[in-house]
Amino acid sequence: GTLGLALLGAVMTARFASRLDAAEIPEPVRDALPSGALESLKDNPQGLMDQSALQGIFPNGGAELAGEFIGILRDALAGAIGDVFMVSLILVAASVLATLFLRAPKPKADAAESERRGAPASGAGA
Repeated sequence: GTLGLALLGAVMTARFASRLDAAEIPEPVRDALPSGALESLKDNPQGLMDQSALQGIFPNGGAELAGEFIGILRDALAGAIGDVFMVSLILVAASVLATLFLRAPKPKADAAESERRGAPASGAGA
């Protein structure tokens, strides 16, 4: 459980960063971003949870730019979460297939079967 959660968290962070790299950020938004803000969000998407920090990215009254940037971030994050669910689906499907091919252990012969063969039952006699 814990290992899987860590793996899926790493997948989400990596996919978020790559989707953010691939996103077409308009020039006015890119120019208004403080240096390092985009890289900081790629490295630590937890910063998306801090609303005041997101609004502080565009301090010069750039509410429209901030809204556009948050939309881009939301799209990148939604795509990354979709990728995590796809990886989870593949892992669950592989687990189900693996369990279908497991063989049940053969039951041990019971005491009646042993006696029928002529061998003394375990724990009998002595």
